[in-house]
Parts: sequence; structure tokens; C-alpha cells
Amino acid sequence: MKNDQYLWVHYVKAIAISMVVILHAAAPYLYQLGEISRSDWNAANIYDSFVRPCVPLFFMASGFLLLRKSEPIAEFFAKRISRVVWPLVFWSVVYVLWKVYYQGSRYSDFGNFGKFIFSPVSYHLWYLYAIIGCYLFLPLLRSVAAERNDSLLMYYCVLWFFVMTMSPLVERYFGVKWQFDFSYASGYIGYFVLGYLLGKREYKALHAIAALLSIFVCSAVIAYMTCVLTVANNNIFVGDFYGYLSPLVVIASASWFVLIKFTSGLSVFYALKRLDGLVVSVSSCSFGIYLIHVIFIDLCGDASKAWLPSIANASAVYIPSLSVIVFIASYLAILLIGRVKVLRPAIGV
Repeated sequence: MKNDQYLWVHYVKAIAISMVVILHAAAPYLYQLGEISRSDWNAANIYDSFVRPCVPLFFMASGFLLLRKSEPIAEFFAKRISRVVWPLVFWSVVYVLWKVYYQGSRYSDFGNFGKFIFSPVSYHLWYLYAIIGCYLFLPLLRSVAAERNDSLLMYYCVLWFFVMTMSPLVERYFGVKWQFDFSYASGYIGYFVLGYLLGKREYKALHAIAALLSIFVCSAVIAYMTCVLTVANNNIFVGDFYGYLSPLVVIASASWFVLIKFTSGLSVFYALKRLDGLVVSVSSCSFGIYLIHVIFIDLCGDASKAWLPSIANASAVYIPSLSVIVFIASYLAILLIGRVKVLRPAIGV
């Protein structure tokens, strides 16, 4: 474990999945300003603002690992796409049944089979569709990475950042609409390139300190602007600064990536061998935890509201408490599912 040169990637994935759970535990409060107190809403807003880089970190970790490799396109698709398609089909069925038999939805709410396959039946399953799209484009980026032309990849990252993050905000708030065709530099694939470039570098304490400051500044501005815009919108939530492709989230994601890579290599972590083992285990289960955790958020959230309503209304305490319970339950559930051989493809194993 100590000799694993990419142990830091496991730390990135383990921290990212922890952030995902916090994000989804906090999300319901964001649409309740006016129904809950401003302080409770602000607490949820702050939690959510700090963990926005959760999914981008997964994209970046995948980009670092996959862009380094070279393999035939057919072999790549056979391995990667199948590891996403089977979980997508399995968990789509699971969440249809969950929504029908637990939440009271009707089968007709999900449309025909075609719609069922091509659009997510649960809000968090969008990630699987996004990752499939990135995989389809990845062999082209691999050809550039194989040439070790980092300057070209850096150019792409700068172009992607401008097109996907700055341009939409400029258009919305300043009314300036670009007429250029920038569609080729779109989507989440830019995070793959960013992760690849940042992951290749080594960092010093000064980089980590700068990254930490960047995280706090970006998160604080995200929280502040979200509050200002939401209040100005008659307490109806405005998430323009929350988007995974918004400028501050991209910067915060890169900062988290750098900070985790540096800190996971500190000697204090080497002294905690058990921590490394736990982190690798959580990292290996992260895809499964992502897929199943929404069920436990529903179960634990409903139970706490029924049995402990006073705690459920105190978001500052409730969100981290619920997150810990959901995370542990999801992790243990995936460990159990992983023991059943026929179910392993459903969690990407």
C-alpha cells in the first residue's frame, strides 16, 4: 500500500464520495428558504458550496488514470462502457421499483422503455450518462496525450474553461451572446484533461497552501452569491454558481485535487497504514456508494423526520449527522453486495 504511487487517487475518490453524500443530504434545504429559517438555509448553503467539487473530482481522477493508458479502441470500449452500462440498467430498474413501491410513484411516470433507458430515473444517475459520453470521446484525447503534447492539452483546458464556465455567465448576466461555434469544447470531458495535467505534477507545501486558500475563497463566494441571488429571486433557489461547470467550481475542484494529492503523501499518512487500507476500500466502493446512497438518504431522512423532527430542522447538525449515517450504511451495503458474485457487475466490479 505504501508503495502504491497512485495511492493519492484513492484519497481523491474517497473524499469525493464523502462530499457527494453531504451534497445530497444538504440539497433539499436549498429549496425551502422561507419555509425554514435563514440560519438553517445558510448552513445548508455553506455545506453544499464547499462540496460542489465532488463529481468533478471523480471526472479528474478518471482522466488522470485513463489518459495515461494506451489500448485498442475496441478493448477500451469493451471494458469501460460495459462497466457503466450494466450498473445503469440495474440501478435504473432498482430506482423505478423504489420510487413506485416506496415513494408512491406510478410506472407510467417513467414513460416507455426507450425513455427509461435514455434519461435518468433518479437525479443522481445523470453521472452515468455523462461518463459514457466522456468515454466515447476519450480515445481522441488519448492520441494527443500519447504524443506528450501537454501544451496542446493546456490550450484545450483554457478554451474549455472559457466556453463552458465564463461564456454562459457573461451571456446571462451581461447579455453578451457569442456567435462563435464552441460546441467542440463542451461537456465534462475538460475535467478529464484537467485531472490528467494536474495529476502528472508534483506539489510543494506552498501549492497546498494556495490550494487551501483558493478552496475557502471560491466556496465562500459561491455561498454568498447563491444567497444574494436566491433572496433577490423571492427566496426561489438560484444555482448559477453551483453548477459543476461554473468558474468557481472548476477552480475549487482543481484546488481540491492539488491539495489532496499533496497532503495524502505527507509522512503522517504513511504512519497510518490502517487509514490507507480504509481509504483504498472506500475508493474501491465509491462507485457503488454513489449508486446506492440515495436509498439510504430517503430511508434515514424519513426516519429522522418522523422520530426526531427537532433535529431534522436544525440543518447545521442534521446534515453532517445524516451524511455520516448514510455513508456508513452505503459503504457496508456495497461491501455485502460485492460478496455476491452475480451482483458485482451492478457496482462496476
